[in-house]
Amino acid sequence: MGSALYLYIHYGGERASLFITDYVLEKVLPVDNLFAIIALFSWFAIPNNYRHHLFYWGVIGAIIFRAIFVVIGTTLLSLGPWMELIFSVVVALTGFMMLKNQDYDEKIKDYSEHFAYRLAKRIFPSYSKIVGRHFLLTQTQLNVELAKPENSDLINKNA
Repeated sequence: MGSALYLYIHYGGERASLFITDYVLEKVLPVDNLFAIIALFSWFAIPNNYRHHLFYWGVIGAIIFRAIFVVIGTTLLSLGPWMELIFSVVVALTGFMMLKNQDYDEKIKDYSEHFAYRLAKRIFPSYSKIVGRHFLLTQTQLNVELAKPENSDLINKNA
């Protein structure tokens, strides 16, 4: 608060207000990132033993994508105040989906029918099961996984 007072005395209320707004925003954004990462863990039913590794890379991704989405969000918000309403509805629906699925304890082993997987698969090739701590599989690793008897039903889905 000392910095805001200094800015107020020497530069006026507008600069002090901008400083306080930025300060509060920087305190709130990490909580927002945590909410988004927890929502993804819940949506995909990620087992606890993989969450730390995914959380680490999620934070790195949040730093990178924050800049991208701030630019996109600012551009969209400049279209008019009705965009705030659209953003609010999206956040409310996400919260509702999390509450709806919070008692879902069954661990998903095969993500091939998950909506997000099907959408992402249209953009880039992917494998629908968790394989250790790997985010990306080489063709050799994929062939080994597909050769396992329990994955015989995935061969046609991933081809």
